[in-house]
Amino acid sequence: MTPSPLDLRLVDFADTAPHTLQNQVIDAIDAANAFLDTLTVIESDSAEKTSAEEISAEHALADVMSFDHINLALDRSWGILSHLNSVMSNDEIRHVHHELLPKLSAYGTRVGQHQPLFNRYQTIVNDTDFFATLEPARARAIELALRSFELSGVALPQAEQEKFAAIQSELSTLSATFSDNILDATQAFALPLEDSQLKV
Repeated sequence: MTPSPLDLRLVDFADTAPHTLQNQVIDAIDAANAFLDTLTVIESDSAEKTSAEEISAEHALADVMSFDHINLALDRSWGILSHLNSVMSNDEIRHVHHELLPKLSAYGTRVGQHQPLFNRYQTIVNDTDFFATLEPARARAIELALRSFELSGVALPQAEQEKFAAIQSELSTLSATFSDNILDATQAFALPLEDSQLKV
């Protein structure tokens, strides 16, 4: 069972099954995608509204915070699986880790190019009076998120966004393969020593 954001605790790695983590990651991605779908529908339904009827900065911030909390479950489960793959990789862990990479890449690209979510962040920043009331950490997080949207190609044409997504997916797979090769080479390395070399 995935812990709620308010129920985070130390991980019992001895009792953490890769396929359980896989299911948790998939469930978390599904929940986050459902939230993004809702934002898309809301924005589509309000496309004809006047500016006076647009959502407020307070509402936008509430949506952003809700999305952040949904992503905590994903960060938690994927973080544990990634850690296991880095420190005690075996065939089962590696298979589950690599099987999830395309899904995570696609999800990450969708988030970075999701116009309705991006608009929420812009709404917050554009309301300068409201933005000035935010705690410094929250304000900085919003600024960094906007930069991340830009670097993820939110302003690109559709065809270029699809090309970006394909590159990101390939990069995630290649990076994982490179890490696997380093880990395998490290574990396979041995340096035989003579008794004379061990003498002080």
